[in-house]
Amino acid sequence: MNHQTPAQPTAAQCNPPLNTIYETYLQLLTSDQLAILLNEVETRLGTDVERDDDLERAQTIAHRLSNVLTGARLARQLSECGEAGFSS
Repeated sequence: MNHQTPAQPTAAQCNPPLNTIYETYLQLLTSDQLAILLNEVETRLGTDVERDDDLERAQTIAHRLSNVLTGARLARQLSECGEAGFSS
């Protein structure tokens, strides 16, 4: 009999990059929560308490917030079209 041991996950599979974890975390937040978080990070920019990754974090949060708000705007427009009798 040939018994093979299952392949062990690599370190990269067990520990995804921090930015992947952070982006997943951002997907769980509401637009209000994203705006609060963005304000907190932006407040640190250019100060003594600025973190090395604050600029990148601010850009990532702003991008996610923009996506959430665009999605909400599109959903509202589509529902208005449906109410007006238009079909997609």
